[in-house]
Amino acid sequence: MANQRKKRRVLRRIARERVFELLKNCERYPDFSSEYVERIKELKKHYKLSFDWNIKKMFCKHCDTYLGRYPKTRISKNRISIICHNCGRKREYIIKEKRIKKQ
Repeated sequence: MANQRKKRRVLRRIARERVFELLKNCERYPDFSSEYVERIKELKKHYKLSFDWNIKKMFCKHCDTYLGRYPKTRISKNRISIICHNCGRKREYIIKEKRIKKQ
């Protein structure tokens, strides 16, 4: 039982490294970025990986294109809007205020 967990952990670590390699390839070869994004999503689904917000914002959920490190972004009072350059869809993220502890 413990051996299976250890094996699963190792496989997930290898899959995560593969995902980061594919992200680098997306930047280097933008013509093949949609294929790389499909592979990344397959790895994520198969190995049940979760990513940070910084990585999630690099892909369009609708058309699976790579938006790059600096996508078209709009910032309002409490929202960040990221616009896809391929399909024009907009994703919005709410900015939470940091609460300062009173002493």
